[in-house]
Order: sequence, then structure tokens, then C-alpha cells
Amino acid sequence: MSPFKDPIGEQARASEYAAGYLRRVAETMSRLDTGAIAGVAMVLETARRASRSVFLVGNGGSAATASHLANDLSVGARIEGRQAIRGGVARGQRRDADSVGKR
Repeated sequence: MSPFKDPIGEQARASEYAAGYLRRVAETMSRLDTGAIAGVAMVLETARRASRSVFLVGNGGSAATASHLANDLSVGARIEGRQAIRGGVARGQRRDADSVGKR
């Protein structure tokens, strides 16, 4: 049995919310500057081909975002048979050896 008093109504509201959310995401995505995105991709590809490192910086929640992006670039976006993008993350004000990600 559903914990909702009105499972059909709750499901309809959840579905309506999800549809609205997806519309807002699509609208936001349609406004992205694809030229700027391509430019960033080219900088990253140039760094990868030259075996250069890419360092990302963040403070607070942005440090977590930077860390996730560094992982995505070095592991998640890796193409079999090709060198990965090397990089690291500097997090906030920390100055110890642990503040820079693996190279």
C-alpha cells in the first residue's frame, strides 16, 4: 500500500513537476554558448595531446565540483587507447600537500 493518501494524485503532481523541471533544463541548455563549449573542449584536447596538466580550483562547494570535473576528465571521459587528460584540484585555502589532486 502506498504511504500517500491519494497515490494517483501524488503521482500526477510528481509527473507534472518532473515535466516542468525537464522543460526548464531544456530551455537552459538551449541558451548555452556552444562556441564557448567547443573552445573549452579544444583547450582540453590541446592539453591532452601535449601531455600538459589541467588544474581546477574551487572553494567550498565549488571545490567538490572541481574535484568531480577533474575525475570526469581523467577517468570518466577517457577513451580506450588514448592518453587521459592529466590534472589536479586545488581546494580553497588549504596549503598542505593533500590540497593538490593526483597528477
